Amino acid sequence: MQWGPPIPSRDGEKIFSQGVTPRGELFRVDPRTGALQPFLGGISAQYVTFSSDGKSVAYVSYPEGYLWKANRDGSNLVQITGPPNQVIWPRWSPDSKQILYVAVAPDGHGTSYLVSAIGGIPRKLIPEADVDTGDANWSPDGTKVVFDWGWLTSKPDKEELRILDLNSRQVHTVPGSAGSFASRWSPDGRYLSAFAYPSSPGLRIFDFKSEQWTTVPASGEIEDPCFSRDSRYIYLLRVGQDQGVFRIPVIGGKEERVVDLTNWHFTGYFGYAMSLDPTDAPLILRDVGSDDIYALTLEW
Repeated sequence: MQWGPPIPSRDGEKIFSQGVTPRGELFRVDPRTGALQPFLGGISAQYVTFSSDGKSVAYVSYPEGYLWKANRDGSNLVQITGPPNQVIWPRWSPDSKQILYVAVAPDGHGTSYLVSAIGGIPRKLIPEADVDTGDANWSPDGTKVVFDWGWLTSKPDKEELRILDLNSRQVHTVPGSAGSFASRWSPDGRYLSAFAYPSSPGLRIFDFKSEQWTTVPASGEIEDPCFSRDSRYIYLLRVGQDQGVFRIPVIGGKEERVVDLTNWHFTGYFGYAMSLDPTDAPLILRDVGSDDIYALTLEW
Protein backbone atom coordinates (compact mmCIF):
# COMPACT_ATOMS: atom_id res chain seq x y z
CA MET A 1 0.00 0.00 0.00
CA GLN A 2 1.16 3.51 -0.83
CA TRP A 3 0.39 6.15 1.78
CA GLY A 4 -0.35 9.80 1.22
CA PRO A 5 0.71 12.62 3.56
CA PRO A 6 -0.74 12.57 7.11
CA ILE A 7 -3.47 15.10 7.85
CA PRO A 8 -4.33 15.79 11.53
CA SER A 9 -7.93 16.19 12.63
CA ARG A 10 -9.00 19.55 14.04
CA ASP A 11 -9.30 18.15 17.56
CA GLY A 12 -5.81 16.63 17.35
CA GLU A 13 -7.05 13.14 18.21
CA LYS A 14 -6.77 11.50 14.78
CA ILE A 15 -4.54 11.38 11.73
CA PHE A 16 -6.09 10.84 8.31
CA SER A 17 -4.26 9.50 5.26
CA GLN A 18 -5.00 8.15 1.81
CA GLY A 19 -4.02 4.51 1.27
CA VAL A 20 -3.67 3.35 -2.34
CA THR A 21 -3.08 -0.23 -3.48
CA PRO A 22 -2.21 -0.11 -7.21
CA ARG A 23 -3.24 -3.10 -9.28
CA GLY A 24 -4.45 -3.71 -12.79
CA GLU A 25 -6.15 -6.45 -14.77
CA LEU A 26 -5.00 -7.09 -18.35
CA PHE A 27 -7.77 -7.35 -20.96
CA ARG A 28 -7.80 -8.20 -24.66
CA VAL A 29 -10.24 -6.49 -27.02
CA ASP A 30 -11.57 -8.82 -29.72
CA PRO A 31 -10.97 -6.88 -32.98
CA ARG A 32 -14.09 -8.37 -34.60
CA THR A 33 -16.68 -8.13 -31.85
CA GLY A 34 -15.20 -5.54 -29.47
CA ALA A 35 -15.68 -7.98 -26.58
CA LEU A 36 -13.31 -7.67 -23.62
CA GLN A 37 -11.71 -10.77 -22.15
CA PRO A 38 -8.98 -11.21 -19.49
CA PHE A 39 -5.59 -11.91 -21.08
CA LEU A 40 -2.97 -14.21 -19.52
CA GLY A 41 -5.41 -14.79 -16.72
CA GLY A 42 -5.95 -11.07 -16.16
CA ILE A 43 -2.47 -10.50 -14.71
CA SER A 44 -1.45 -7.05 -13.51
CA ALA A 45 0.92 -6.29 -16.38
CA GLN A 46 1.57 -3.58 -18.95
CA TYR A 47 3.65 -3.02 -22.12
CA VAL A 48 3.00 -6.52 -23.45
CA THR A 49 5.24 -7.40 -26.41
CA PHE A 50 5.45 -10.59 -28.49
CA SER A 51 8.46 -12.25 -30.08
CA SER A 52 8.37 -12.43 -33.88
CA ASP A 53 8.76 -16.22 -33.82
CA GLY A 54 5.42 -16.40 -31.99
CA LYS A 55 6.79 -18.43 -29.11
CA SER A 56 7.23 -15.89 -26.32
CA VAL A 57 5.73 -12.88 -24.64
CA ALA A 58 7.34 -10.23 -22.45
CA TYR A 59 5.67 -7.72 -20.17
CA VAL A 60 6.24 -5.41 -17.22
CA SER A 61 4.57 -6.24 -13.90
CA TYR A 62 2.47 -3.47 -12.40
CA PRO A 63 3.10 -1.67 -10.12
CA GLU A 64 6.52 -3.27 -9.43
CA GLY A 65 7.90 -2.36 -12.85
CA TYR A 66 9.92 -5.56 -13.43
CA LEU A 67 10.47 -7.12 -16.85
CA TRP A 68 9.27 -10.72 -17.28
CA LYS A 69 9.40 -13.21 -20.14
CA ALA A 70 7.19 -16.27 -20.62
CA ASN A 71 5.92 -18.70 -23.20
CA ARG A 72 3.05 -17.40 -25.33
CA ASP A 73 0.52 -19.05 -22.98
CA GLY A 74 2.13 -17.51 -19.88
CA SER A 75 3.98 -20.65 -18.76
CA ASN A 76 7.74 -20.92 -18.02
CA LEU A 77 7.86 -17.47 -16.44
CA VAL A 78 11.32 -15.87 -16.11
CA GLN A 79 12.10 -12.59 -14.34
CA ILE A 80 14.57 -10.48 -16.37
CA THR A 81 14.96 -7.33 -14.23
CA GLY A 82 14.40 -6.32 -10.62
CA PRO A 83 14.64 -3.30 -8.32
CA PRO A 84 15.44 -0.48 -8.04
CA ASN A 85 14.61 0.58 -11.61
CA GLN A 86 11.16 0.63 -13.24
CA VAL A 87 11.01 -0.84 -16.75
CA ILE A 88 8.85 0.70 -19.48
CA TRP A 89 8.41 0.05 -23.22
CA PRO A 90 10.07 -3.35 -23.74
CA ARG A 91 10.49 -4.38 -27.40
CA TRP A 92 11.54 -7.77 -28.78
CA SER A 93 14.26 -7.76 -31.42
CA PRO A 94 13.10 -9.02 -34.83
CA ASP A 95 15.25 -12.17 -34.39
CA SER A 96 13.60 -12.83 -30.98
CA LYS A 97 17.00 -12.94 -29.24
CA GLN A 98 17.05 -9.61 -27.38
CA ILE A 99 14.72 -7.23 -25.60
CA LEU A 100 15.10 -3.47 -25.77
CA TYR A 101 13.67 -1.43 -22.91
CA VAL A 102 13.88 1.80 -20.92
CA ALA A 103 14.84 1.72 -17.24
CA VAL A 104 13.67 4.61 -15.08
CA ALA A 105 15.88 5.06 -12.03
CA PRO A 106 14.58 6.18 -8.61
CA ASP A 107 15.83 9.70 -9.38
CA GLY A 108 13.60 9.82 -12.47
CA HIS A 109 16.28 9.52 -15.15
CA GLY A 110 15.67 7.12 -18.03
CA THR A 111 18.16 5.02 -19.98
CA SER A 112 17.68 2.61 -22.89
CA TYR A 113 19.05 -0.92 -22.39
CA LEU A 114 19.46 -4.17 -24.29
CA VAL A 115 19.22 -7.56 -22.58
CA SER A 116 19.33 -11.13 -23.83
CA ALA A 117 15.92 -12.80 -24.03
CA ILE A 118 17.26 -15.58 -21.81
CA GLY A 119 18.32 -13.07 -19.15
CA GLY A 120 21.74 -11.82 -18.11
CA ILE A 121 23.37 -8.46 -17.52
CA PRO A 122 21.67 -5.59 -19.42
CA ARG A 123 23.89 -3.21 -21.36
CA LYS A 124 23.26 0.41 -22.25
CA LEU A 125 22.14 1.09 -25.79
CA ILE A 126 24.28 4.26 -25.93
CA PRO A 127 26.99 3.91 -23.24
CA GLU A 128 28.46 7.32 -24.01
CA ALA A 129 25.15 9.22 -23.81
CA ASP A 130 25.20 12.12 -21.36
CA VAL A 131 21.43 12.71 -21.52
CA ASP A 132 18.36 10.56 -20.95
CA THR A 133 17.41 8.24 -23.81
CA GLY A 134 13.96 6.72 -24.05
CA ASP A 135 11.21 4.97 -26.01
CA ALA A 136 13.57 3.00 -28.24
CA ASN A 137 12.19 0.92 -31.14
CA TRP A 138 13.77 -1.58 -33.54
CA SER A 139 13.90 -1.23 -37.29
CA PRO A 140 12.10 -4.20 -38.92
CA ASP A 141 15.41 -5.78 -40.03
CA GLY A 142 16.89 -5.45 -36.55
CA THR A 143 19.97 -3.50 -37.66
CA LYS A 144 18.93 -0.10 -36.30
CA VAL A 145 17.19 1.43 -33.29
CA VAL A 146 15.33 4.74 -33.16
CA PHE A 147 15.17 6.44 -29.78
CA ASP A 148 14.29 9.70 -28.05
CA TRP A 149 17.38 11.80 -27.40
CA GLY A 150 17.01 14.13 -24.43
CA TRP A 151 13.97 12.27 -23.11
CA LEU A 152 12.55 13.65 -19.83
CA THR A 153 14.51 16.84 -20.39
CA SER A 154 13.30 20.06 -18.79
CA LYS A 155 13.34 21.54 -22.30
CA PRO A 156 11.07 19.31 -24.43
CA ASP A 157 11.74 21.38 -27.53
CA LYS A 158 15.34 20.14 -27.32
CA GLU A 159 14.28 16.51 -27.66
CA GLU A 160 14.80 14.84 -31.01
CA LEU A 161 14.74 11.40 -32.62
CA ARG A 162 18.01 9.67 -33.37
CA ILE A 163 18.81 6.38 -35.08
CA LEU A 164 21.63 4.06 -34.01
CA ASP A 165 23.18 1.68 -36.55
CA LEU A 166 23.96 -1.37 -34.44
CA ASN A 167 26.69 -2.57 -36.81
CA SER A 168 28.66 0.64 -37.31
CA ARG A 169 27.58 2.25 -33.98
CA GLN A 170 26.97 5.45 -35.93
CA VAL A 171 24.15 7.72 -34.74
CA HIS A 172 22.28 10.23 -36.87
CA THR A 173 19.34 12.54 -36.25
CA VAL A 174 16.03 12.04 -38.04
CA PRO A 175 15.57 15.18 -40.19
CA GLY A 176 13.03 17.65 -38.83
CA SER A 177 12.51 15.73 -35.58
CA ALA A 178 13.29 18.56 -33.14
CA GLY A 179 10.68 18.52 -30.38
CA SER A 180 9.50 15.01 -31.33
CA PHE A 181 9.16 12.11 -28.92
CA ALA A 182 7.50 8.69 -28.41
CA SER A 183 8.59 7.37 -31.81
CA ARG A 184 7.32 4.12 -33.36
CA TRP A 185 8.74 2.30 -36.41
CA SER A 186 6.24 0.75 -38.82
CA PRO A 187 6.59 -3.00 -39.52
CA ASP A 188 7.29 -2.36 -43.22
CA GLY A 189 10.10 0.04 -42.32
CA ARG A 190 8.73 2.99 -44.26
CA TYR A 191 7.33 5.21 -41.50
CA LEU A 192 8.07 6.65 -38.09
CA SER A 193 5.29 8.07 -35.95
CA ALA A 194 5.89 10.54 -33.14
CA PHE A 195 4.26 13.13 -30.96
CA ALA A 196 5.51 16.69 -31.20
CA TYR A 197 6.20 19.53 -28.80
CA PRO A 198 4.42 21.83 -28.36
CA SER A 199 1.45 19.47 -28.26
CA SER A 200 -0.91 19.76 -31.21
CA PRO A 201 -3.86 17.67 -32.36
CA GLY A 202 -2.74 14.65 -34.32
CA LEU A 203 0.31 12.48 -34.79
CA ARG A 204 3.41 13.24 -36.86
CA ILE A 205 4.42 10.71 -39.53
CA PHE A 206 7.89 10.60 -41.12
CA ASP A 207 8.14 8.91 -44.53
CA PHE A 208 11.64 7.53 -45.16
CA LYS A 209 11.01 7.55 -48.92
CA SER A 210 10.23 11.25 -49.17
CA GLU A 211 12.09 12.23 -45.96
CA GLN A 212 9.13 14.46 -45.14
CA TRP A 213 6.86 14.81 -42.12
CA THR A 214 3.08 14.93 -42.34
CA THR A 215 0.42 15.12 -39.62
CA VAL A 216 -2.39 12.62 -39.23
CA PRO A 217 -5.34 14.38 -37.53
CA ALA A 218 -6.54 12.84 -34.27
CA SER A 219 -8.62 14.64 -31.66
CA GLY A 220 -8.54 14.50 -27.89
CA GLU A 221 -5.81 13.25 -25.60
CA ILE A 222 -4.23 10.34 -27.48
CA GLU A 223 -1.62 7.97 -26.08
CA ASP A 224 0.31 4.76 -26.81
CA PRO A 225 0.35 4.76 -30.63
CA CYS A 226 0.83 1.30 -32.22
CA PHE A 227 1.22 0.43 -35.91
CA SER A 228 -0.94 -2.35 -37.31
CA ARG A 229 0.83 -5.45 -38.65
CA ASP A 230 0.34 -4.32 -42.27
CA SER A 231 1.55 -0.75 -41.47
CA ARG A 232 -1.67 0.72 -42.89
CA TYR A 233 -3.12 1.94 -39.58
CA ILE A 234 -2.06 3.43 -36.28
CA TYR A 235 -4.01 2.42 -33.18
CA LEU A 236 -4.39 5.03 -30.44
CA LEU A 237 -5.74 5.06 -26.91
CA ARG A 238 -7.88 8.10 -26.15
CA VAL A 239 -8.20 8.99 -22.47
CA GLY A 240 -10.42 11.54 -20.76
CA GLN A 241 -13.37 12.57 -22.90
CA ASP A 242 -14.71 10.08 -25.45
CA GLN A 243 -12.46 7.30 -24.12
CA GLY A 244 -11.69 4.34 -26.32
CA VAL A 245 -9.32 2.69 -28.76
CA PHE A 246 -9.26 4.21 -32.24
CA ARG A 247 -7.35 3.59 -35.43
CA ILE A 248 -6.50 5.98 -38.24
CA PRO A 249 -4.95 5.37 -41.69
CA VAL A 250 -1.25 6.24 -41.85
CA ILE A 251 -1.85 8.22 -45.05
CA GLY A 252 -4.60 10.19 -43.32
CA GLY A 253 -8.33 9.84 -43.16
CA LYS A 254 -11.18 9.47 -40.74
CA GLU A 255 -10.49 7.84 -37.39
CA GLU A 256 -12.38 4.64 -36.61
CA ARG A 257 -13.46 3.57 -33.14
CA VAL A 258 -12.32 0.05 -32.29
CA VAL A 259 -13.87 -0.14 -28.83
CA ASP A 260 -15.78 2.25 -26.56
CA LEU A 261 -14.18 2.56 -23.11
CA THR A 262 -16.34 5.37 -21.74
CA ASN A 263 -16.69 3.88 -18.27
CA TRP A 264 -13.25 2.28 -18.18
CA HIS A 265 -10.81 3.11 -15.39
CA PHE A 266 -7.25 2.95 -16.74
CA THR A 267 -4.07 2.36 -14.80
CA GLY A 268 -0.37 1.87 -15.51
CA TYR A 269 2.96 3.60 -15.10
CA PHE A 270 1.66 6.76 -16.79
CA GLY A 271 -1.93 6.19 -15.65
CA TYR A 272 -2.79 4.08 -18.72
CA ALA A 273 -1.25 1.30 -20.83
CA MET A 274 -2.11 -0.17 -24.23
CA SER A 275 -0.32 -2.45 -26.68
CA LEU A 276 -1.35 -4.76 -29.56
CA ASP A 277 -1.15 -8.52 -29.87
CA PRO A 278 -0.05 -10.15 -33.17
CA THR A 279 -3.64 -9.99 -34.50
CA ASP A 280 -3.88 -6.21 -33.85
CA ALA A 281 -6.13 -6.83 -30.85
CA PRO A 282 -5.62 -4.10 -28.21
CA LEU A 283 -4.38 -5.15 -24.77
CA ILE A 284 -5.44 -2.70 -22.05
CA LEU A 285 -4.80 -2.52 -18.32
CA ARG A 286 -7.91 -1.87 -16.21
CA ASP A 287 -7.69 -0.41 -12.72
CA VAL A 288 -8.77 -2.89 -10.05
CA GLY A 289 -6.78 -1.39 -7.19
CA SER A 290 -8.13 0.25 -4.07
CA ASP A 291 -8.09 3.89 -2.96
CA ASP A 292 -9.36 4.57 0.55
CA ILE A 293 -9.12 7.10 3.38
CA TYR A 294 -7.85 5.77 6.71
CA ALA A 295 -8.04 7.24 10.21
CA LEU A 296 -5.54 6.54 12.97
CA THR A 297 -6.80 7.33 16.45
CA LEU A 298 -4.10 8.72 18.72
CA GLU A 299 -3.84 7.60 22.31
CA TRP A 300 -2.06 9.86 24.72
